[in-house]
Amino acid sequence: MESIKKVGFIGSGNVASQMAVSLIEKDFEIPVIVSKSARKARMLAKKVNGVGTNDFSVLADIELDVLVLAVNDHSITEVVELVKEFNVPIVHTSGATSIDVLASHEANYGVFYPLQTLTKEEYAEFRLIPICVDAPDEDFRAALMEMGNKISTKVHEISDKQRIELHLCATLMNNNINHLLAKVEDILMDKKLPKGILDPLLKETVQRAKYRHPANVQTGPAIRNDLNTKQTHEQIIQELGDEQLMKIYNCFWESIQNYYKKDA
Repeated sequence: MESIKKVGFIGSGNVASQMAVSLIEKDFEIPVIVSKSARKARMLAKKVNGVGTNDFSVLADIELDVLVLAVNDHSITEVVELVKEFNVPIVHTSGATSIDVLASHEANYGVFYPLQTLTKEEYAEFRLIPICVDAPDEDFRAALMEMGNKISTKVHEISDKQRIELHLCATLMNNNINHLLAKVEDILMDKKLPKGILDPLLKETVQRAKYRHPANVQTGPAIRNDLNTKQTHEQIIQELGDEQLMKIYNCFWESIQNYYKKDA
């Protein structure tokens, strides 16, 4: 298969917005953006000198090397059915959805998954974002790898099973930790504590995790079995009236203690 040069998108959300712009910056062509919202499709298409529409039939008249399905996981199967007739290679960008959902597509198919949390509003430095590539056809997989390497320095051939396992890790590390940070921010505001006072601690926590196994730098009352501190913390959470936070606190306490029992 020849190199990929013309890339179309189904979807105009966070992934499509960031990836399309990154591809344009590396001289790819983005002839078309198709989205449920014609307005949003046109807004993104304007940034990449393409056509924006909510009409799938335009795909019949536009030459593409690959069509990126940058849609919600639950919409992928539906979209595959809608693009079957156009006989263009497709990829989805999901971390948690098997490549098998594309198997009914008669043209080449694969996965092009950027392993990063993306939003439309914040610029994404794609060259630092890991991209996980998979495809049954060897030539198409090589073409996807080549496309990935033009926008990122961290492109990997990752199997279906490995990608879904990676997505679990990403969810635990990013989404769940971000939720904890939201809870922390709420407490700081409720107790009128200085905003940003925990920033150095957050930075140190992340830096340690980058260079050492987190298990080797675990600190805190749970690993010390400091029950007095635990009681104090629980009293504060009770005052906040946050039952879910109490469950989270005790779940982490138990998990930390059980994790380190194996080394006792």
